[in-house]
Parts: sequence; C-alpha cells; structure tokens
Amino acid sequence: MDDTATNGATLSRSPAGTSVKTAISIENLTVRYGEFAALKNLSLTVADGELLTVLGPSGSGKSTLLNIVAGSVFADEGRIRFEGLDVTHMPPHKRRIGMVFQRYTLFLNRTVAENIAFPLEIRKTDKDIQKKLVAEALDMVGLTAQASRYPSQISGGQAQRAALARAVVFKPAIMLMDEPLGALDRALRKTLQYEIRSLQQRLRVPMLYVTHDQEEAMSLSDRIVIVRDGKIYADGPPRELYRSPRSTWGANFLGDANCLPTDGVLNHGRVEVADSQLVPVSGQSSGSKKSSVLVRPENLQVSRTSGNNAEFKAEVEWVEYLGPFQKIRLKCFGTELVAQVNGQSGDFAKGEHVFIGWRGEDAILIEQD
Repeated sequence: MDDTATNGATLSRSPAGTSVKTAISIENLTVRYGEFAALKNLSLTVADGELLTVLGPSGSGKSTLLNIVAGSVFADEGRIRFEGLDVTHMPPHKRRIGMVFQRYTLFLNRTVAENIAFPLEIRKTDKDIQKKLVAEALDMVGLTAQASRYPSQISGGQAQRAALARAVVFKPAIMLMDEPLGALDRALRKTLQYEIRSLQQRLRVPMLYVTHDQEEAMSLSDRIVIVRDGKIYADGPPRELYRSPRSTWGANFLGDANCLPTDGVLNHGRVEVADSQLVPVSGQSSGSKKSSVLVRPENLQVSRTSGNNAEFKAEVEWVEYLGPFQKIRLKCFGTELVAQVNGQSGDFAKGEHVFIGWRGEDAILIEQD
C-alpha cells in the first residue's frame, strides 16, 4: 500500500527548513444526516506543528469533524487540504494520518512490537527498516521491555502507549486523537497527557485532538476550538478563552464560573447586580441589558471579616475539600456562587456567615446567553 493520491500527488511531510505554515485547511464544511446538519459551513486551519483541540458538548459535531479529516466520513459541501494538497475525496489510507482512539484497538494475537510494526507491514516497508523504526517507537513511549508481551499482558496505560507508538511509527503527516484518554483513570490520564504533549512537541507533527474534557484541553493545547451546534463557537489559546469568554455559555463550559446578571452600565468602576448592589468590574459599559459580571472561583475572596476586597455578606451552603484547595458554595446576591480557596486556609462550615468580594481587574462584563 503506497501513499500516492488518486491524482498522482504524494502526501508527505515537508523537508526540514521548508515547513508549510498551514498543515490542515478545512473550508466551508457542511455535513448532513438526513435533515440534520452535523456541521454547518465550518472553516478551520491547523498550523504546522500545532496541537489544536476540538472541544464541545455531546452532539456538537466534533467527532464528525475528526472523521472527515480522517476520511471515514465525506462532507456534503466544502474542502479539506493537507499542506495545500486537496484530500477531500482521498481514501483514508492515502492521507498519511496517524490516529489514536479511545479504545486501544490492538491486535490480541500480536505482541506489542508486532502491533507497532503493523502500519509498516501494510506499507511494505523493508524488514530491516521496520525493526529500526519499531525499536525507536518502543523507546519513545517507554515500552522496550514490553516489546514481546501481548496486549492481555500489559496495563491499560501501556496499551495506550503502544497505540500511540503504532500511530507515529510510519512518520505520519497528521496526527488525529479521538478522546484517547477517556477510558483511563485520572492519575494515568494526567501522566499520558504530559507524554502525548512531549511526543508531539518532539516530533513537531500537527495534531488534531478531540475531547469533551475541558481540563484536558486546557493542559494540552496550543489552541482550542469550541464547537457548538455544528459551528465554531470560539477559537483561541486556552488562557484567552478562559479569561475572556464570549458569553455566559462559554464561561460555564470552560471551567466553573460565577455569572451575575447586570444592566452593564458602569458607574465609577462598578455595575449593579441583584439586590441593587454595586460590584467592581473592569472594562467599559456593555451597552446591553443582557450582560453578566464574570468572576472565576479562584478570584473570589472569602473572609470571616470584611475588608481586603471582601465586602459583601454571604452564607456558606456547602464545602468540598479537595486537598490543595477547597470549593465553597455560597449564597449571595440572591444566587449561588462558588469560591476556590487554599486548602490550608481554614475550615468553613455550612451555615456560617462570611464576607466575599473580588478585585475589579478580576471581573469582566460578558454577553448573557
């Protein structure tokens, strides 16, 4: 099996020093299943060497997008290009894609080394080169000692490392990740997140990563694209999307958020919220009556005494101790707020009356959905 496209072009990585700026170009994609549009005129680019995560709720279209890039689904409208080459109608095996799924999909009757060698076998790679590439891939994911074992003889984390090695052994032009860590426990997920990111940076291969886990997306990505109802809702670096979300939906989707409805009229650095109280906020008047003050839990200060930006009376409703920090649910301004404070900052009890507040620079006005 070769990597030659139907039009005679060959899809391959650019030579060193001549890297193409755009690795993946997705143009005006529309996908319909009957009357339902899974993707609606969606356009997106992935830069060479970039790790871009597609994030979205169930049914948003993120998996459909990944399947189109992989070639297992074809769009009703639009184009896909890899490094300038049109692959819209190219079959999957000619796209030079390495793909890792949530399920390991290893062959049970093959050893770890034989599983990793499979992509090279179907490409009829020379046996000596196969051995060299498999050895490199095993070393890259720390599985050299497990090379002769079968999938039933290794752990889940090792199986996912083997799947990752199999996806990169043939030097793919593009890497696709379809919720690869979803079946693993939290501690193992964190370890493999670091390993995937380190491997991607070492290889400098562009990666399209699909997940529903917001924390995973934040920790891994150069850039995040949030898909909602088949369209791109937001696109930017993790820090930017977290600190300056477009609306209350985006604020709540990407982390915990305290959103207080307001008329958006700024009065000496403050806006009016429920109970006619004026709270500090940065920026300018929104000009819209459908606005909210956004304060992230880590910016909400809780104190037993007033002062130091803790000026509003609140009641503790619930405390969740999480080791390094604790989450405190509070009743204030006629609604429930969440604060995240240091785990060593003292014990707060349900029903306790406290003072809360925040610095003006830690709150922004956003659109209210």
